[in-house]
Amino acid sequence: MLTPNKNFNPNRNISRAELL
Repeated sequence: MLTPNKNFNPNRNISRAELL
């Protein structure tokens, strides 16, 4: 994660590929 995003949901599993 680059910066804490208020839209980011810790309950959701997101792969690095999806973040990029």
